Amino acid sequence: MTAPTSQTPGTAAQQPEEPPRSLVPEPPRQAGVDRFDDAIVVTRTRAWIGLAACLALLIGVIIWATTATVNHTVTGSGVALVNGTITRVESPVAGTVVEWRTDANQLVRASQVLGWVETGNHRRVPLVTPISGRVLNLEVGVGATVVKGQPMSSITAVRGPLVILAFLKPTDAQLVFQGMRALLSFPGGQTFPGQVVHVGALPITRQEVASGIGSPALADIVAPSGSVVAITVAPTGLKAGGGTADAGDVTSVTVIVGSTHPINYVF
Repeated sequence: MTAPTSQTPGTAAQQPEEPPRSLVPEPPRQAGVDRFDDAIVVTRTRAWIGLAACLALLIGVIIWATTATVNHTVTGSGVALVNGTITRVESPVAGTVVEWRTDANQLVRASQVLGWVETGNHRRVPLVTPISGRVLNLEVGVGATVVKGQPMSSITAVRGPLVILAFLKPTDAQLVFQGMRALLSFPGGQTFPGQVVHVGALPITRQEVASGIGSPALADIVAPSGSVVAITVAPTGLKAGGGTADAGDVTSVTVIVGSTHPINYVF
């Protein structure tokens, strides 16, 4: 029988040994599944709203750039005419203007006497308007000496379909063709659409413009200098005497010669 072993006083008790570690590595922990010891990052709602707003703005810009159109235009001045013509009153004889019975912008009726010309033998001959309309101008004053056939006054009808006779620089007119769209801006501030129905073949001078429309004063406005090309524009749904435009009114004419999408400027 073995006697029990006695422990020496002052000697510490023997500690139990640690179990041996395994040489097989532990499997990695899956993110978001078993990482309960990490802090959770929460994205604020305002950040998401800002991101969504930026994305919506970007999409809107792309849609606008691919669907919107930018027009290329040329601009000139024109005059509104009933049926595209102006009637001129010419002196039937050579002589001296002794009287005017009307003035510019006044309405006259057909066969009305506008004034008188006195011949060298003191015979007074009336100047008679062939149509009813509005006097655009008086070419000469009282006391002026005139020859037979000299233009004395220009008259335009006041009712009927308006046609715009416009004048462009030759370089701009080269870009304009029949059928192109146009915008007509009248003195009252209203704008009407129109369509080019004729383009002149050759440039003309200011003097030729004055002869064509029968008014040097209007020619000074619509063709102040240099040579120009005449184009004819038919307004849509616009007639003289409708309260918007009158024959003889000067208008700004803008012809749309082309268009493109804004995104084309990027590429």
